[in-house]
Amino acid sequence: MTCPEERDETGRSDAMTMRLLKTRTVLISGSVDQEMADHVIAQLMVLDGESHEPIRVILTTPGGVIYSGYAVYDIMRYIESPIIAIGAGYVASMGVPILLGADKDPGDDSEPIPVHFASGVLDVTDRGGTFHLKDNSRLWQGQRLLLADEVIYRQSDGVVDASGHVRTTLPAREVDASAVADADVMVVARSLHFSRRENRANYVGNVRYSDPGHTLSANELVILFDDDNQVTGVEATGAVEMVDLASGRKMTGMMARRDIDSQTVRVTGSPVQLTDASGSMVSGSSLTWDQASGRVTMAGGTETIYYPEELP
Repeated sequence: MTCPEERDETGRSDAMTMRLLKTRTVLISGSVDQEMADHVIAQLMVLDGESHEPIRVILTTPGGVIYSGYAVYDIMRYIESPIIAIGAGYVASMGVPILLGADKDPGDDSEPIPVHFASGVLDVTDRGGTFHLKDNSRLWQGQRLLLADEVIYRQSDGVVDASGHVRTTLPAREVDASAVADADVMVVARSLHFSRRENRANYVGNVRYSDPGHTLSANELVILFDDDNQVTGVEATGAVEMVDLASGRKMTGMMARRDIDSQTVRVTGSPVQLTDASGSMVSGSSLTWDQASGRVTMAGGTETIYYPEELP
């Protein structure tokens, strides 16, 4: 039997919900669970059915059940009405992906790939514009994944700073169109600074890069992107060592640049060294490797042409 106080409280809550719906506003308050998700999804579907005017979603939540939260997130992305999400007070854990379910620009028909977060501790500041992840931090967008001890993501200018056991993976086909579908590129470093505005990801400290055909180590590594967020080049500096896994050849120098379109690698330094699987070595001031043909050109004083096939 429901006591009068409970009936009064329920009545006031329903009345408030109805008043909010009239202004096309949905409130997400408290822990995220399946009951709350069902309630929010129902409100979103009703409002979207009435018209496709913008819907405001106000969040104040410490998070909750992942599957329930992503159910709300998916519906926010599914409906045709633009979503304007407002973080009020404390928004953490599963509340963050819900906050990110909002449209960046209601007048923009493009559909950017959403960014997902997970961590032991998450702080949201700057009115939902800055996300500070600590303790087993994970950030992923599509098939790109970042793992680190600590991550700071500034949504407004698209900047990511990560530190401590940084590891990123992305599909190998982003750097080599001939790579198999399920192969990955992995980069390990001490720190990472990514700027969407500058179209570059800068890894620093004991950097290790690997893809299905190569390994590379350096003090610093930069991955370059175009305006469509596609990889255009990879640059390494400081004690560069690159190994071609198929032939066993090793190239060392102070700087290396790989151009994705031309599939060429240029290594410079003093000296640059090329060592084959048998231990034979050629040195010079620069080296150009045409990955398509396998030919390596060494320059500096004397120019040498080296072919990977064994001569008769």
